[in-house]
Amino acid sequence: MNLKGDPFVRQIEVQPDGSVIAAAIEDGLISLRAGVVQQLDKQNGLPCDGVFGFIRDDRKNWWLSTPCGYVELADSEILIPIRGREVSGGIVGTLP
Repeated sequence: MNLKGDPFVRQIEVQPDGSVIAAAIEDGLISLRAGVVQQLDKQNGLPCDGVFGFIRDDRKNWWLSTPCGYVELADSEILIPIRGREVSGGIVGTLP
């Protein structure tokens, strides 16, 4: 992951499958799913790096609020492996 320092998270949610999704101001969308931390940002598909918040609509599409405006993503675009890193011991905050 390429975090720009200490991630400032504006929103965090636990999903029905047990994964955790977080909106980070400078680091995009970060998820922890099955022991793997993933990051979706400008390097792999978003128009800019920051994500202020997110919501899912009735069709299970994701709407992200970003500095570049609103972004709609299909559920399949969020759930694919992005840039991932295994996490052991459950300590996410110490990743470089």
